[in-house]
Amino acid sequence: MKIALFQIDIIWLKPDENIIRLEALIKGLEAGTDMAVLPEMFSTGFCTNPSPAIVSEGIKTIEWMRKASVIYNIALCGSVIYGEDNKIFNRFIAALPDGEIISYDKRHLFRMGCENNVFTRGEKRVTFTYKGIRFIPQICYDLRFPVWSRNRNDYDVMIYVANWPTARIETWKQLLLARAIENNCIAVGVNRIGTDGNNYEYSGNSLVADYRGKIITESTEPRQEILYAELNLSLIKDFRNKFQSWLDADEFDFR
Repeated sequence: MKIALFQIDIIWLKPDENIIRLEALIKGLEAGTDMAVLPEMFSTGFCTNPSPAIVSEGIKTIEWMRKASVIYNIALCGSVIYGEDNKIFNRFIAALPDGEIISYDKRHLFRMGCENNVFTRGEKRVTFTYKGIRFIPQICYDLRFPVWSRNRNDYDVMIYVANWPTARIETWKQLLLARAIENNCIAVGVNRIGTDGNNYEYSGNSLVADYRGKIITESTEPRQEILYAELNLSLIKDFRNKFQSWLDADEFDFR
């Protein structure tokens, strides 16, 4: 499977403008691209006190993802601000070319940025399958909590979408490698660049790493670019069949 990592700048609280730019990038993707992964809150930037108008844009953004996925025959993944039942969620969306929408609500809300004061945390761990590969979606701060992403032999690839600031970027990289190694999987991390409306700077450093912690592709410059990676399911399965460490994992009871 060929995936594209969209390391992009985000126009602060301008969903329509961001979507126009993204659609142009999607149209120009290399032939044979199966999945495009966008950053956390790709249509707004990481806003933890969104206005009602911005919250209402989430429905439109998800509908755009659904339509674009069908039109361009590509899976689209990324997170959006979404309102439901008088609650606000940081919701990961995977829009598949057959029109199906998979959603995951961010479990670990970034209290240092007051996300937990406004958003409602997710309670459900989610996996999905696309073209024979099993994925688990995760969002930014989730990366620091390995129990939540523990592989129960139910996924092959973890996807982290993020707005992870430059000040802590080395942590981002090291944790992605650790998650890949401990879960015998491929880790995909997509981070934004630029400066947001809160004056936080982002350097990208998006990457894909395999189950050994070996980097398959990586951005080393704080610039807008699309990275490509080939995911080889047979290599993942061969390694996991030989090294079945999940069989010795400790059990956890989530509350």
